[in-house]
Amino acid sequence: MAWTCRTILAIAAVGAIVAADAAPAAGNHYTVAYRFKGGADGQGPVGGLIDVGGVLYGTTFGGAAYGDGSVFSLDPNSGAEKIVYAFGAYQGDGQYPAGALLEVDGAVFGTTSTGGHANSGTVFSLDLTTGAETVVHSFAGGSDGAGPLGNLISIDGMLYGTTQAGGSTTNCGAGCGTVFSLNPTTGVNTVVYDFKGGNDGANPQASLLEVGGKLYGTTKYGGAGYGVVFSLDPKTGREKIEYSFAGGGDGAYPLGSLIKGGAALYGTTNEGGSHSSGAVFSFTPKSGAEQVLYSFQNGQNDGAYPTGSLILVNGLLYGTASGGGVGQCYFSCGEVFSVDPGASGEQIEHFFQGGRDGGKPAADLVNVGGRLYGTTSQGGDSTNCNTGCGAVFAFKP
Repeated sequence: MAWTCRTILAIAAVGAIVAADAAPAAGNHYTVAYRFKGGADGQGPVGGLIDVGGVLYGTTFGGAAYGDGSVFSLDPNSGAEKIVYAFGAYQGDGQYPAGALLEVDGAVFGTTSTGGHANSGTVFSLDLTTGAETVVHSFAGGSDGAGPLGNLISIDGMLYGTTQAGGSTTNCGAGCGTVFSLNPTTGVNTVVYDFKGGNDGANPQASLLEVGGKLYGTTKYGGAGYGVVFSLDPKTGREKIEYSFAGGGDGAYPLGSLIKGGAALYGTTNEGGSHSSGAVFSFTPKSGAEQVLYSFQNGQNDGAYPTGSLILVNGLLYGTASGGGVGQCYFSCGEVFSVDPGASGEQIEHFFQGGRDGGKPAADLVNVGGRLYGTTSQGGDSTNCNTGCGAVFAFKP
């Protein structure tokens, strides 16, 4: 895996001073929907949640019956959690899921970052009723890619995703990553684009976004060395660098996926910005212009190092930062924030303390009935996982 050291630490570990321009929001009704205990019920969720018929489904990176992670369900009303599937049940079923699940016509698909027949990750399907898991594709770790971390998307019956390693080039050691398509019925995997590790980008960790027949995404490295925004024609495999991060005030190392809002795309960088602690940016495909909407300041006054994607709710961008803020976590426990794309400044919605309220959020938020749900990779109230086994939280914007 190629996440930053801050993210790896968050997974492996599996009364603030507030600035005037970043005051915590009042009345956002922050609640913890579930606290993981480690062991059988899983630990360290780093992927986002999905809503299927009023029930939340997600993944834990570790824990469960075999220690290799799980798919779980959570009733947001009662707080009842259930392990739907525990990875490691048989050889080749995958290990350590890091992305969110995807529902397509009643079927649920996901990825594991390692495991499978070549220990390079899998795409799997899961029957939520019976708990039966099927490996749709097991990555070979060579030219077909390795280590999928981002979410899958569905276009015209095909699944599309990225692998952060593998591919045909050796410029990045274990490969520079791929964009792939997968037929969920036949299991046939096709490499749509093979990153070379130079100006074209390297090591994509985020999921893709379809806009006007093109796929848009980010790579952590490549370009000028600090990652790129790219577009890709899924029919021809032609890739275009839309923006190359310079690593200074414009941001560096994008890990989260892009989202669309009007004519612009929005995203985050894990580092860079005015304070070298990450940034929220907009990108306009028509003009190729990138604009930093907010630079994280780090410390007790602000969060730092966002890894998840943004979500647009009532004209505001909401997201999480995995570090900064306050609490008892290494690099501190992070925050939930909002940014107005038409104005400057940030609103802190919640500072994580690293205790019962959770800490180190790494995943995307999801809007369910007007409440935003997310996960933290640490915190909760269990001592079984040293720094806590993680939590599912909710708040009302």
